[in-house]
Amino acid sequence: MKFNKSRSPQRRRFLFMVLALCYGAVIGSCGPKQKGATLYGQATTPNPPPQTYSGQTYSSVGSYTTNSMSVTVNGSNCTGNPAYQNLPCVQVTICSISSPTTCQTISDILLDTGSYGLRIFSSVINASVLSGLVPVTNGGTSTLGECVTYGDGSTDWGQVEYAYVQVAGEPKVGIPIQVINYNFNTPPGPCTPAQSYPDTSPSQTGFNGILGVGLAAQDCGSACITDANNNLYYTCTGGNCNSGAYVQLNAQVINPVAALPTDNNGVILNFPSVGASGAASLNGTITFGIGTRGSLPTTPTTLLTDGNGDFITNTGSTFNPTQTSWLAGFIDSGSNFFYFPASMPNCSQANMGSFYCPTSDTAFTYTNTNYQTQTITSTVSFTITNANTVMTNNPSSMVFSNVGGGSAALLAGTFDWGLPFFMGRTVYVGIVNTSSSLGTGPYFAY
Repeated sequence: MKFNKSRSPQRRRFLFMVLALCYGAVIGSCGPKQKGATLYGQATTPNPPPQTYSGQTYSSVGSYTTNSMSVTVNGSNCTGNPAYQNLPCVQVTICSISSPTTCQTISDILLDTGSYGLRIFSSVINASVLSGLVPVTNGGTSTLGECVTYGDGSTDWGQVEYAYVQVAGEPKVGIPIQVINYNFNTPPGPCTPAQSYPDTSPSQTGFNGILGVGLAAQDCGSACITDANNNLYYTCTGGNCNSGAYVQLNAQVINPVAALPTDNNGVILNFPSVGASGAASLNGTITFGIGTRGSLPTTPTTLLTDGNGDFITNTGSTFNPTQTSWLAGFIDSGSNFFYFPASMPNCSQANMGSFYCPTSDTAFTYTNTNYQTQTITSTVSFTITNANTVMTNNPSSMVFSNVGGGSAALLAGTFDWGLPFFMGRTVYVGIVNTSSSLGTGPYFAY
């Protein structure tokens, strides 16, 4: 999700979350697969054995009022942190488990269709709410830590804790979330500076947390039930967090959408279009549930994905099933621009080397192909402009639809349809093993 580790927020870049996903019966069995994995660090003290975390179930609290809420790109929901271009923000309410009326509404939450679950920095949670969260344990003294690795090599480390979570006017659901805290015990090797770029504070990242509303119901799935060496969850005993963990589904960080009583089959995102010179901000909406409370706003085409949440993207307006130059395509609101391999010059300016700076606007046409049927679903055309020029010439603009860059090394061979893809479109994200009139997830539609 994140790439440029400079401290210039407007140059930050967000990429797809690197996690091992297993969609079970829909796709078939799978092991821990990653688009570029990091390695375990060498523990300096003897490791306790991996523990098993079974999880708890909490009933939802409250009643339904609305299933939609606002998404502001560099707008009113983005407050208090240094902003970077194309930052989609929402507000999320979290509450104490012991007292679900003790709540806090937190802004500056990055809305991300490329990840799964809620992650919030501990430093922005009020003491009264933080003390009411319940750590996930093995029934004894061991607690559950999580090290999430993103496509650019950055990481989030922290404890997994139960909280009541509310989005829009939906009932509050009691689910595990990640409380991001680099100082929680001793991070395992993959979440240390020797192996990654750890996220340490909202001022560093530009947001208070991440709301992952992507294709999966949990952030690991069945792979983490049977494999303790999943590079994601860790047993923490006596401050030592270098052992893996076996984690049941209801103890994993859960996509809050999948936990909703009714509107749990996915989300719909809608944004207006943006002109060539950009805009200061952009207002959109996210709706929870696909056709669960009425007819769909548009008649989209559906892209069924593979077990990693990818479809097939290739250049041109035709698709040859025998070609070997396919790209793994995914639609990711957490990536602030388009990221894909192209024969265009990179920008020469400081902190902009990963962005494209063509001498003139360059038009592209790509096809997106249903992974399961390998038939063309749609053809998409877009334009990439000189990133440095458009940003320099429009200093009041923070939202752009025509900027792109090259894929990070961990995501080589991918086409990241970032936030510009959402502009002027209605995009649907169908969660695995759920159904709507568009089909059975996992799928994207637009």
